[in-house]
Amino acid sequence: MHIPEWIKPGFWGLVSGAIVAMIVGFNWGGWVTGGAAQQMAAEQTKTEVAKVLVPICLEQSRMDPARKKKLEAIEKEQSYGSVRGELMLATGWATMPGSKKADPAIADACMSELAKSFKNKN
Repeated sequence: MHIPEWIKPGFWGLVSGAIVAMIVGFNWGGWVTGGAAQQMAAEQTKTEVAKVLVPICLEQSRMDPARKKKLEAIEKEQSYGSVRGELMLATGWATMPGSKKADPAIADACMSELAKSFKNKN
């Protein structure tokens, strides 16, 4: 089968245009693969659920008889690094009712709220 000569430039233009569109779309256009979209959705869901559970964490901290001592220990740590995070997890405040262990995402969100009270106090 013979392809007419006038079709070849159009075909190559279509192919190169599609390639350029994909490069631009994935690099600068915000396109993502299905797997990347699922991963972003899972991360966003985890963050939003943690935000919703922060009031429970804060209430558990208010009801803790050792609250003052635990907050002082957390507040003494100058960084928001792993030590402060570990202290927050160790308080038990980020352990939701019905759970056996603390959730790090909830602990981070709760720590952010508690840090606001540290700043307001000073």
